[in-house]
Amino acid sequence: MKVLHIANLIGSNTNGIDYVVEKILLHQNALDKINVDQINLNNFSYKIAFDAINLNDVIIFHSIFSIKSWSLIFYCLFKNKPYIIFPHSGLTISSFEKSKIKKKLVMKLFLKKLIFKAAAVHFLNENEKENSYKFYSRSFIVPNGIDIDYDIDKKERQKYIAYLGRYDINHKGIDILLDAIKLIQDEFRNRGYTIIMHGYDPSNVSLNFINDFVAKNNLSDLICVRGPVTNSNDKINFLSHASAYILTSRYEGLPITVLEALSLDTPCLVSKGTNMAELIDKNGFGISCLSNSDSVKNMLINFFVQSENSGFKSSRSFLIDNFSWKTISGQLVNEYKKAINYGK
Repeated sequence: MKVLHIANLIGSNTNGIDYVVEKILLHQNALDKINVDQINLNNFSYKIAFDAINLNDVIIFHSIFSIKSWSLIFYCLFKNKPYIIFPHSGLTISSFEKSKIKKKLVMKLFLKKLIFKAAAVHFLNENEKENSYKFYSRSFIVPNGIDIDYDIDKKERQKYIAYLGRYDINHKGIDILLDAIKLIQDEFRNRGYTIIMHGYDPSNVSLNFINDFVAKNNLSDLICVRGPVTNSNDKINFLSHASAYILTSRYEGLPITVLEALSLDTPCLVSKGTNMAELIDKNGFGISCLSNSDSVKNMLINFFVQSENSGFKSSRSFLIDNFSWKTISGQLVNEYKKAINYGK
C-alpha cells in the first residue's frame, strides 16, 4: 500500500503538525508492505504533486484551510483518487472563532463538499469528533502517538509549573492562564512556585502581550518567559523536573506536549479544550478545568493542595501501552485500508 501525506510544514519539530507527520512517516515506513511519502505545501511544484498523487493509493491531507490543499483535493476528485482529511482540530467549533468569516465563507462555497467527499475524516479522540462540525460522511478515531525510548531522571522535582508550545493567546488560552496567576499571585509566592514558559511566536504579537502583561502586573518573579526548546534532551529535562505541566487551550486535537509530560510521570493541569481532561481525571494523572480564569485559578489551588498530600498517579506505563507510535501507526494504516476498501 502506498500512502502520501500532504501538509504545510515549517521545518521545525516545535510545530505540532511537523512533529506528527515526521513520526507517521518514520513508523509507517517501518511497517511491512507499506510505502509512505510526503509533500510539503511550502516547498513543492504542482507537476511533482500531481505525479505523486497518481502513484499512491490514498492521500492524507493535514492542512484543510489552504488554497494549495484545495487545488490538490480537486485533482484527487478529478482522478478518482481516495483521500482522507486529518484536520488536527481544524474542524472544531472553537477553532472557527479564529478567522470565522473567512472560514465559514469557504465552507459554504466549496470546502464542505470536499470534506464530505473524503474517504474519511481522521479525528484524534471522541471529544474532537463531538465538538467538530459534521461536514463529513465517514470518520475514524486514532490518537497521536509518542516515542517513549528514554529513561526518566529520578531527580527531585523542582517547584515550577511548565508550559511548552506555541505562544498563541487565544488558541492556547494563555490569557486565561495569566489572569488566573494574577488572581492567586500571593498563593504562588507563599508556596514557592513559579511558571516557566518555553515557546515561540513567529509574529511576536502573543509574545509581546505576555511580556507586557507580566511587566504591567509585576509578575516577573512568578512568570519566566523563554524561547523555544528544540533539543529533545532539553525538552525531556525541562518536563521531567517540573512539578506539573499546564495547558489551558480553548481547543486542541490531541496535544503532543501533554503526552510527552505524561510519559515522564509529570502531572498535567489541562482545560477541557485540550481533549485530554477526561483521560487525566479518570486516571488520576492531574487535574482539569474549564476555559476561564476562575476555573484555572481553582485548578491551580487544588494542585498545590493535592501535590502536598496524596500526589498523583504514575502515567508512564499507561502511555507506553496506549500511545506508542508503533501501535498508533499500525492502527492508522488499518483505518486507511478500511476507508478505501484496500485489497478488496
